[in-house]
Amino acid sequence: MPETKKKKGVVKNVSKADKFAMASLQPACHTKDFSNEYFLTITLEYDGCVCCINLPDARMPMTIVPIVNPELFGAEPLPDWRPTVLTPIAPHVSMH
Repeated sequence: MPETKKKKGVVKNVSKADKFAMASLQPACHTKDFSNEYFLTITLEYDGCVCCINLPDARMPMTIVPIVNPELFGAEPLPDWRPTVLTPIAPHVSMH
């Protein structure tokens, strides 16, 4: 993670919030100069000849909501808070 960044020609320190955001998958972004989007695509592979068949496919846009580091806002858990740990999932993300 870089410690500094150049913004409008001026070198600035990277904030804790920016470091936290850069360490994870970035949310979708649309600007005049570029677009960053994510899609969930299902691709099937079949055995045998499927050249004359219209095969199903699926592609849908995904919205990635940025997470916020609670340490940056001084959030404190309530004294009786008992978190439930969920089973993690590990989706495969490939860049094309």
